[in-house]
Amino acid sequence: TRRALTPSVSGKRSATSRLPSTTTGCFRLTARGSTCLRIARDVCRFVGVDLDPEVEPDYSMLRPFLPEFILGAHPVVQMGPIPPEAGCELASLLARATELDRKGTRLVWHHAGGPERAEATEILREALAVAEHIYGADSEEVANVLTLLADHLKSRFDEAGRPEFSRWNRSAGIPPSELSTETKALYERALALREKEAAGFPSTERAHILRALAGLSQSSGEEDSQERTIALLQEAAGTLEGAVGFQHPATAALYEEVALLYQEFGQFDDAATFIRRAFVVFFVVFGPDSTVTRRCHARLQPIETSIASGLESVPLSALVDAIEQLELPGESEEAEMAGLIGA
Repeated sequence: TRRALTPSVSGKRSATSRLPSTTTGCFRLTARGSTCLRIARDVCRFVGVDLDPEVEPDYSMLRPFLPEFILGAHPVVQMGPIPPEAGCELASLLARATELDRKGTRLVWHHAGGPERAEATEILREALAVAEHIYGADSEEVANVLTLLADHLKSRFDEAGRPEFSRWNRSAGIPPSELSTETKALYERALALREKEAAGFPSTERAHILRALAGLSQSSGEEDSQERTIALLQEAAGTLEGAVGFQHPATAALYEEVALLYQEFGQFDDAATFIRRAFVVFFVVFGPDSTVTRRCHARLQPIETSIASGLESVPLSALVDAIEQLELPGESEEAEMAGLIGA
């Protein structure tokens, strides 16, 4: 997978990088190309990579998928293995639900899914009942299925959303419904079960649930929804930072979402703090020419303009140094003084 997403050394599409004509002819078939694209999207979804939904790979190239097609990365919570004593029933239900859900899910998240998704919902609910019967209502296995069902229901709820409602929250702007109420209850129950067994609790899963609850909170319409949304999303970012480190791109992606949330609420000073953290990580990890870095830079500029920091006019290539000088003025002055003394 890494090779398929890696460009050639020169970065240019040369004649020598093209496939043999016979192979090219096969790949140019529409059906074959669609299959390749679906497989690529499934792989990216599995490893937590956000692929551009509008991407059109050139299958005549040796490497049809380029780094520019990647919009970002996020942590993926994988359900633990099902013990052999569970028998085949639970595993069979989960496999059927997953396959139906995949068939009914559209490539664009805010397009209404097919009837297979509703069928998958019923099978997942049945799987939850089976897991509770086999392992008990307070078991880790039940927590796994709860999260799986909640993720599925949230994605169905999000189909009613639109990208223009929010740049970080797919649930924004959607009126509360029975679907969102059930989803929230499932997440909260899964979180409560995990917190009972604090030892060994996977922080990436906790961050995942907290982020989902933050998104649902923003669309809840409750009086304290703004404060609760901020608290949940900040806790998610802090939890993920503790699990994978502050220099991980998944953590940076959450920093960016916290910044966008603050921006939506008009709290630009707080937004600047988090968008700077995100930009520095993206710059260091992906480089200045990455789509991820440039998108973050484009989002940083209006935030910095709102607080008149001056960073909005700094060239992208020099922005990391400028942020460090602005965030750590004392250390910069000490380093400069040390240099003068050494000279």
